[in-house]
Amino acid sequence: MDLKSSFALLACVAVLPLAQHLAAQSSTAPAPSDFNGDGIPDIVWHNRNTGNTGVWFMDAGGRLLGSAGLPGWSDGDINWWIAGVADFNRDGKPDLLWRNDGNGRNAVWLLDGTTVLSVIDLPPQPDTDWSLCGAADFNGDGQLDLVWRNFKTAENRIWLMNGAQISSTVTLDPVNGEWQIVGIGDLNGDQKPDLLWGDFWRGQIEAWIMDGTSVISKRSVGTWADANVRMQALTVDGAGQPAILWRDYLKGFNYLMPLASFHLGAAVKLPTVSDTAWQIAGSYVLDPNTLLSEEEQNILKQEDLTLAGGGYDDLGPYTANSSLYTIHGERVLTFPRRDSCSKMFQARKQLLDSAYNNARLNQMAVETELGGYNATDPETGLQAWFLNGTKEWIWGDFTWK
Repeated sequence: MDLKSSFALLACVAVLPLAQHLAAQSSTAPAPSDFNGDGIPDIVWHNRNTGNTGVWFMDAGGRLLGSAGLPGWSDGDINWWIAGVADFNRDGKPDLLWRNDGNGRNAVWLLDGTTVLSVIDLPPQPDTDWSLCGAADFNGDGQLDLVWRNFKTAENRIWLMNGAQISSTVTLDPVNGEWQIVGIGDLNGDQKPDLLWGDFWRGQIEAWIMDGTSVISKRSVGTWADANVRMQALTVDGAGQPAILWRDYLKGFNYLMPLASFHLGAAVKLPTVSDTAWQIAGSYVLDPNTLLSEEEQNILKQEDLTLAGGGYDDLGPYTANSSLYTIHGERVLTFPRRDSCSKMFQARKQLLDSAYNNARLNQMAVETELGGYNATDPETGLQAWFLNGTKEWIWGDFTWK
């Protein structure tokens, strides 16, 4: 599906004070991302290259019913990206939270469906190392607060808001820069917002269960293997349960995965969007430099299979580059030079090598009691591990230049 042909651009509207709108609205139950009023969450898209924005109208089974365009910014600045979808003026309809990575501005689009009623300026954050991760009411005062993360310093903060003004700031636990807040929502059914985290370098997912601005527990939710498949946003499914929106930035595939009781459910495949400049709007913003090429993916798969069969990484006798060998010493492939590979490939290869090395050390500790031993392998001339006279693996040295 070509999103470019699905979305018609409209005109921007005036900037007005948020407090003026809040005073005029009564509090109703929010619809997290229901743009057409049918009670089913929809999906917001943003193109990081063109700045175009639009909405997919979905049914309860994850099928696309139609789409509509949203305006571009009147200044044409493509540094704007959508940091969250939430109901800021308490009219029961979703609005869009924006951040500009170029000048540090923050703003809200107040919407009536896909019609922009007004654009509200929020306090700026000039330090663009700070990423705006979404909005939710953390202190129960009926006002949406803003969640911030600084990847360089590992700091995390919440701006407690009074309309468009900051009433106070709360500091959360620091988290190393490999982790990213990918969604804000109620994960345990207590009607209070929680934080969903993803470490896309290692493929790990963690939930922070919150009581207001206090973290009461941290729970591992699961893992995923494909580095090019990224969590994009936290939403709810047709049954009203938490769910994660995923996007494959190599193939353009999209998925909705239930997250009931902190367990990942079966993924529902959504329509494919081949142009990967389109991102599902949410707190996650893709850095293209963290993607794996198809060749790099294939190399990792081949290394995994080879090491599982007792093979090894080592410097070959005829090449300055590291190579992968079977347990019998047959060369499978020569690795590209480290400095020619993506950062994600470097990280994933290091994790894979470390996992196999640690697994072998643990297995050796167990099998030593059973008579296992190290010896020179007559087939390759390298150190190998044997049990009952059978070669189980070649150690190698996992050197990679």
